[in-house]
Amino acid sequence: MLEFEEICERIERIKLEVKKRIEGYDALIDLSLVAMVASGHLLYTGVPGLAKSLLAKTVAEVSGCTFSRIQLKIDMTPSDIIGTEIWRPDIKNFEMRHGPIFANFVVADEINRTPPKTQSAFLEAMQEKTVSFTFSRTIDLPRPFIVIATRNPIDHDGVFPLPEAQLDRFMFELMFPYPSEDDEIKVAKQVTEDSVGVQKISSPEELISIAEFVNKGIYVNDRIYRYIVKLIRCTRNSENNLIELGASPRTTKMCVRAAKGHALVIRRSDSVIPEDVDAVALPLLKPRLMMNFQWQGGESDWQTLVSDIISKARGEHVENAY
Repeated sequence: MLEFEEICERIERIKLEVKKRIEGYDALIDLSLVAMVASGHLLYTGVPGLAKSLLAKTVAEVSGCTFSRIQLKIDMTPSDIIGTEIWRPDIKNFEMRHGPIFANFVVADEINRTPPKTQSAFLEAMQEKTVSFTFSRTIDLPRPFIVIATRNPIDHDGVFPLPEAQLDRFMFELMFPYPSEDDEIKVAKQVTEDSVGVQKISSPEELISIAEFVNKGIYVNDRIYRYIVKLIRCTRNSENNLIELGASPRTTKMCVRAAKGHALVIRRSDSVIPEDVDAVALPLLKPRLMMNFQWQGGESDWQTLVSDIISKARGEHVENAY
């Protein structure tokens, strides 16, 4: 088991290594590492060409874990992802052929370019961390197991919406903006996307140890728990009537994990404060709130909505919360 200072040092080295290759997305890198230490899945949203897949691949490389990339297409089937059982007449039994989902980090590239039937291949894996086949055969996935899915905006051609059950399994949805002019100049100077080499800083065993520390070693007091519950419940009775369906109780548990991860990665602390909860609220709530037809959906609209929810939830639940 790693000690607290060792964990903080390891996370900082991972962060610096990732930033060698990825320009201009420091906040997204930080939140990606928050999800990683909390064993949370990630959804990257943005137009093509914004380094979404490159960031996912780089995080996996630096972590020292196994990595697979699945380019989702309209003609794919679930067996293309999870694998299949092949009958072997010579041994008179079925042989298991594992699909690309059997890796520590799985990048599901352009997940919304494949139909819902194929998207559903990720549901059990993301929640139970197992894959079920015919004849009641269930196989455990490697640990850690993290899915990083990328998707194009819903108004692009050839995309399918992601079902609510799938969106609810992601810890964060992170929006990729266009880089600044200075950052784009740095990108232009790179010969290729992978021209900047990165080192393996950690290992699957260390990431499991860090996740266990986040789960058991980061302190959350009762007032913070009450604040988190209040925050999530406020999404179910929105006063502006824009929210059609609020966040589920699974979001409550995920918010606790995300706030713990934020305390560790961003503040290098072993206890959660209200600001940790506030910092993860937007990417946490965005993929799982179903909005009605009056919703405009701009990024500033989301920030305003979540700020209003935070303001409503704070009250006496945050006073003296330390």
